[in-house]
Formats: sequence, C-alpha cells, structure tokens
Amino acid sequence: MVVDALAPLGEEYSRELTQGMTTDRWCDRYPIRVSAAARFSSGGYDGSPYILMNYEPDVLHSVYTLAHEAGHSMHSFYSARSQPYQYWQYTIFVAEVASTFNEELLGRHMVNNAADDLERAYLINREIDDIRGTIIRRRCLPNSKRSSTR
Repeated sequence: MVVDALAPLGEEYSRELTQGMTTDRWCDRYPIRVSAAARFSSGGYDGSPYILMNYEPDVLHSVYTLAHEAGHSMHSFYSARSQPYQYWQYTIFVAEVASTFNEELLGRHMVNNAADDLERAYLINREIDDIRGTIIRRRCLPNSKRSSTR
C-alpha cells in the first residue's frame, strides 16, 4: 500500500523503495522489548538506510509510520547518492519535508480508495488531526520530542 501510494514520485522511487524494503532489507519491522515506541530511520553515507519499526499489521498508524520513515530513508538514500560527503546530511526541518509528504501521499491514496463515505470521513478526520499535530509538535514546540529521530 505504501509503495502504491508513493507512485506519484516516479518509477525509480517506487523501484528503489521496493528493493530497499524487500531484497535489501532496510526495514526491521518486528517489535522489540527494549523500546516499544521506537520507530526511526537512520543511515550513513556509504551504507543503506535502516528503518526500525514496531509494525503492527492491523494498526493504521503503523502504515503511516512506515510511509513516514520510508520518506527519511529515501531522502538519505538519494542525498548520499547525489551529494559529496560534506553536503549529504540535512537539517531536521528538511528531513521532515520528505517524510511528511510521504504521509500526505498515503493519506490521499487511502481517501481515494476508501470503501465508503464513512471510511473516507474517518480518513479525512485523521488527516486533519495529523496536520494539527504536526504543526503543534514540530513548529510550536521546538524542543519537544519528535516522532522520528534524525
């Protein structure tokens, strides 16, 4: 679903993300005891990105989190591939653009494919709540903990 939702970003993006999530094993989806809330993306200049998830297949938030963290991973992947070492890293503000945009594409995809008006209303309400939360959490409270670590 995440790859389908991100299709507007192009064939190459979809292909690289699919390969990263499957063959190249960028994502550790299984819950771990150490930190039940841990969800983040990390990566180095000369290695593959890495996503740590506590993915729950029946929880909608897990799908959005995967899209979000995939945005960070793909941003790191393309940045390292396209920039010399001294320029490949970026600020948290820039990092959140790619990840939040992925969430918005997922939301649009889900609204467009909703089974009925009730599901569509639920998803639109979720999007509104998420926008409000993003503005408050990331803009108004600069020292607060964020949902991802960069």
